[in-house]
Amino acid sequence: MNKFIREHVRFTNGHDPTKDITIRFGKELMLRHIIGGGYWWNSDGQIVSLGASSRHWISSNLEDFYVVLMGGSRTLEDNDYQLQKIKEGVCAVFSYKMSSSTANPYLVGKARNQNGEMMIDCYEISDINTSMQTIRTRLISESYPLSQLNTETVIDMHITDSQGYQIINVCKFGSYWFISEHLALFNHYSEELSAFFNRS
Repeated sequence: MNKFIREHVRFTNGHDPTKDITIRFGKELMLRHIIGGGYWWNSDGQIVSLGASSRHWISSNLEDFYVVLMGGSRTLEDNDYQLQKIKEGVCAVFSYKMSSSTANPYLVGKARNQNGEMMIDCYEISDINTSMQTIRTRLISESYPLSQLNTETVIDMHITDSQGYQIINVCKFGSYWFISEHLALFNHYSEELSAFFNRS
């Protein structure tokens, strides 16, 4: 990071470089959160994210955008752990490697080790808590070897409620954006969930 700190110092007045660099890095961190699909509270107290037109512009100008606004040649790290290795206990959205459907369906699953092979236990999306921004899921009788699946995105689904449902925190790891954009491809989802994302 020394290279980038020196670059920032060149554009300060030199009176309080530590404060200036901290503010600059903080702004970059917020920008990374926003363009990575993160959510924030707006002035009206609503949870919002980057609009579709902005996402399209960024994807169309990706290389220049990062060079000019995101610190030159730095490589974007996987700060949201989206690409972490699937091991026992990791929860994610998966798709089938061999699907006869033109629209490859998605499933919510949790990894477990079975005799040295990683298996994915499937969960059905049940309902939502709009105030808490969480989705409840329940375990169903389907399981697949990880070797038959593609990992689409890692999700936070580690809390179990009093009724035995697993809770997805849709505001973490960009899950809200991913699920809302691909809801129709999920094998199991409720009409309530569809209405919630369509309204949002």
